[in-house]
Amino acid sequence: MARRGFSLLYAAGLFLSDLTAVSAAFIFVFWLRFHCPWNLLPAPTEIPPFIKYLPTLPFVCLVIILSLRGGGLYRESLSFSKEVRIGSIVKYVFQAILILLALSALYREISFSRLFGLLLFPVICLFVFLGRLLLNSAENMVRRMQGKKKGIIVVGENSEVMNKLVEFIIKNLPFMYHLLGIVSINGNDERRESASPYLGTLDQLDSILDQHQPDEVIFSTVNLDHSKLTDIVTACDRRMIQFYIVPDIFDLLTSKVEVTSLAGINLLGLKPLPLDNGLNRLLKRLMDITGSLAGIFIFSVPMMILACIIKTTSRGPVFFNQIRCNEDGKEFIMYKFRTMSEFAEKETGPVFAKEADTRCTKIGLFMRSRNMDELPQLFNVLKGDMSLIGPRPERPHFISKFKWDIPRYMSRHRIKPGITGWAQIHGWRGNTSLEERIKHDLYYIENWNLWLDFKILFFTVFSFKNAY
Repeated sequence: MARRGFSLLYAAGLFLSDLTAVSAAFIFVFWLRFHCPWNLLPAPTEIPPFIKYLPTLPFVCLVIILSLRGGGLYRESLSFSKEVRIGSIVKYVFQAILILLALSALYREISFSRLFGLLLFPVICLFVFLGRLLLNSAENMVRRMQGKKKGIIVVGENSEVMNKLVEFIIKNLPFMYHLLGIVSINGNDERRESASPYLGTLDQLDSILDQHQPDEVIFSTVNLDHSKLTDIVTACDRRMIQFYIVPDIFDLLTSKVEVTSLAGINLLGLKPLPLDNGLNRLLKRLMDITGSLAGIFIFSVPMMILACIIKTTSRGPVFFNQIRCNEDGKEFIMYKFRTMSEFAEKETGPVFAKEADTRCTKIGLFMRSRNMDELPQLFNVLKGDMSLIGPRPERPHFISKFKWDIPRYMSRHRIKPGITGWAQIHGWRGNTSLEERIKHDLYYIENWNLWLDFKILFFTVFSFKNAY
């Protein structure tokens, strides 16, 4: 799946671009105010050294970047474009400058020239705008060079709305989207043009989605039976395809959807998750790298001791490597300490572990009861296959079954799996209710923040319920 595209890299680029822009603006304004050779501004009687202003630069950067982030300027607009919103930049930079001026008035140890503070506002706005403009141009160029496009399918009737959507995507977003084709509601409006190929009818949607594997689907009509529309949305959700609906009645609006606009047409889609935000993903990844390195350092000696005990008390390898699925359902090899006999699943096949499982070794039962068998997954986190916090990764065998039996099961794969999670600290693991586990996983995904991650890490130390 290419649903998120360059979101993580783009967020890092935005952060560095804004940081550079604010720093450059700060230095430029100091030069303009106190050292400009063209006498554009009246020279003060006493020119302060730059070293006096320099300690305030990190604080200025922090306040402005937090203000921009609070204004939503680090979130990609709903995947159709990343417009450089000069109006929003001016608004939130102005807000930050007011905060800085108020703080400088309250904290007398920091004092700016008033003219310096006034000049900062337009110059920072200009530099931030230019930096983001250059970043967008660079990303568009990279997309064109690498040919990284998202596949999109439009579903609907041969109507003015549908034709407008198709025309806009083809003409205005050629470097971002590849229009895979049209799916007809009634089968009477076949399109044979190469720009928008006819893929089939709505009854064939399942096979069309499997064959073409789009990243996004737009439904340009809701004139369908409610149960049929539910089946279509479920089909997209099961395949982790982002979908949008052109609303024609306000009753469709709920707390879990948002409205965006394309070519002047309103589109209805699920609200982006907190971790769809590139900056949030960057922060979580930095936490994962720091936490996994710290964990490996702290637990290196205990892990070596456990490895020796496992090797000397039972036959077989020290580590148990198993294929699991992570973000977007991609497979990876998960590391664990071996806690069962070497050929534990030879007769039973893939099954969930249960309390006092006879397949476990003595040291294995102890490690499972204290969550110690999961320690090697710190290396999975460092590699980027997993996160410290998230839904537990599941085996492909169980996923292929559960995605048909449990509503919204595949939605838990929209973020990286974790060593521990919201469900685990509440005891929903092992051979317990899958519905409750999914409910807790989805709560975490939809309400993620760094504080919640720290809270889960803290309670994991004391969470041993159903650890077997």
